[in-house]
Amino acid sequence: MGKINQIATLVALSLFTSFAAAETTQKDLDNIRQEIKQVDKEVSQQKAQQDKLEAQIRQTDKELAKQRAELAKIDSEKQIAVAELERLQKEANDLKERIDAMKQQVARLLESRYRNRTPEAVIMLLQNKNPNEKGRQLQYLRKIQAANQQTITHLGEQQIQLQQQSELINQQMAKIQALMEQQRKIIADLERKKKSDRLAVAKLDKDISKNENKIKELREDEQEMSSLLKRLATTKNEKTDRQPEKNNLSQNTAFTKQQGTLSMPMNGKIVGRFGEEKPSGGNYNGIYIAGNAGTVRAVASGKVAYAQELRGYGNTVVIDHDGEYLSVYSGLSMLAVMAGDSVSPRQQIGVSGAMPNEVAGLYFELRHRSQPINPASWWKK
Repeated sequence: MGKINQIATLVALSLFTSFAAAETTQKDLDNIRQEIKQVDKEVSQQKAQQDKLEAQIRQTDKELAKQRAELAKIDSEKQIAVAELERLQKEANDLKERIDAMKQQVARLLESRYRNRTPEAVIMLLQNKNPNEKGRQLQYLRKIQAANQQTITHLGEQQIQLQQQSELINQQMAKIQALMEQQRKIIADLERKKKSDRLAVAKLDKDISKNENKIKELREDEQEMSSLLKRLATTKNEKTDRQPEKNNLSQNTAFTKQQGTLSMPMNGKIVGRFGEEKPSGGNYNGIYIAGNAGTVRAVASGKVAYAQELRGYGNTVVIDHDGEYLSVYSGLSMLAVMAGDSVSPRQQIGVSGAMPNEVAGLYFELRHRSQPINPASWWKK
């Protein structure tokens, strides 16, 4: 919008530039339409990228649900294994108690034999006079001893089996735990990817909103520029009706002769040169001189055609020099002249401030027939 306001102001200030301004304005209108086309294309690309990210997020959600279901299944298997391990552990404890009881019983028998020093079978043979009874008792004792030994052996085998089963379940538990850790890692990676995609979508939302606002502003610029072209065409027709066409003014004017002798409008470092890209977008049609509250002076004599705020440029002074040359000073914090004032070379016209999205300093343009020209060759070496 600032470009339009500047052109509109310059045209309104000086009718003698209306024909050249019309040509410049048409170029600016074409540039605006081209920029609308580019930004619109960028928005389409951003929306396509956003749709792609949304599709990825939906796919990630499906994969997350699948992996979480798998984790739940593995966890269920773990719970079954834990229950089985607890059951085997209980059986092992019960078996251990039975083995301990049998061992204690055998130990008591051994201790009894050790104290008596005489085998039970011999005592029974000596005490019992009936040979048949003695044989039956001796056979009975042998069967008891064999049964005890068989029971102990069987319990020992069961204990070994339980230990082997416990080891197998522990191995299974270790595998299940490893699978659970793997699933948790997969889920964590998917969650991070989903978060990253969500952040990218949010950023695209902001970028799309910013570009859509830019398109809106550009369309307003386009509408205003079209209206300006109509006004310029009307002015041109009126001038043509009022006076005959004049020959082109001589380029050999007093201002033209000053090329290479002008002093900078303010002391400071040039941080933005003619044609370079501006921080706010677009390119410089002049130069940007960095400096804090510096004195701003007219580069040459002339008449102040404009001295007030210009949207997008801040306080602005436009000086009309001869030969259809204009100098423009923008971003001023204070104005020292008014429209209609005559100024001499190096006269103070204001104090520097700052342009929107720029560092503190002064924005300066030099124009001929409303066309911006590079001021580099005009400064005194």
